[in-house]
Amino acid sequence: MFYAFQDTGVINNSFFVHYDIINHSPNSYHDVMWGINTDIDIGNGFDDYIGCDSTQDMYFGYNGDNDDDGGYGTFPPALGVVFLSHPMFSFMFYPNGGGDPNTNSEYYNYLQARWRDSTHLQFGGTGHLSGGPDVNFMFPMYSGWSEESEGNTPDDRRGVGSANLGNLVQNNCFTVDAAYVWSRDTVNPNPHSSVDLLLSQIPDVKQYFNQLNIDTSCDYLTIYNSINNPYNQISYLNIFPNPATAMVNIKTNLKNYTIAVYSQLGQKIMEKTNPKSLDVHNLKPGIYLIQITDGEKTD
Repeated sequence: MFYAFQDTGVINNSFFVHYDIINHSPNSYHDVMWGINTDIDIGNGFDDYIGCDSTQDMYFGYNGDNDDDGGYGTFPPALGVVFLSHPMFSFMFYPNGGGDPNTNSEYYNYLQARWRDSTHLQFGGTGHLSGGPDVNFMFPMYSGWSEESEGNTPDDRRGVGSANLGNLVQNNCFTVDAAYVWSRDTVNPNPHSSVDLLLSQIPDVKQYFNQLNIDTSCDYLTIYNSINNPYNQISYLNIFPNPATAMVNIKTNLKNYTIAVYSQLGQKIMEKTNPKSLDVHNLKPGIYLIQITDGEKTD
């Protein structure tokens, strides 16, 4: 679910994302890694740099010089990707078209601070077989190792940040939250000024998110084993977004079900059979109850 708020300051320039990772398979998995792969284009996408701040669980892209030719022009902004629910385990960088993963093992390597050939990220140089110590974060702030220190030519950058989720057992789920934050210093044209502004605003974003009290229990999912199901299949129900102003989407593997919408006074507003969505744009603002019946169970 992607969502944003009409607000002031940095929150008005942020959008949030919430993921539910649900294991409906018969297997349990260990060492589950989750990541975000971002092609950060600051206006003109071919004059950018990238870096990270592991102390704030974020990575960011910014312009490689004071003038974003063909894009923002002077005073170029910076964009950060912030891990909110889990610490950022690692950050990797690679140029667009020059390091894209292609196999399962290459994807998993990037999530573990390893290159496609399974060698670990090392401090200094390109980070690949540089001879430095093994590290998990590429171009971290305040380390003396950056795109500028290496004399890199600004270009189209991609970054991969990851989180270690641990073990995901059968019929369980993880919830993961992150935010994309945009900041622009309109006083100092140095692109690092926008990075500094971005870094100073991340605590406000994290505090705002924590006040949202996002449900991490997955209790809204109806997951059960039906003793009457000869295949012993797992049934699930996902109704989103909540709250909604126009359409409510329904994702389920139930074959025959009925959904009814009730007001707080118990009045039935609508009833549908096997709907994939509900049009609620004509309903008055308020709280409504949704009941689903599948012949075996009512929720």
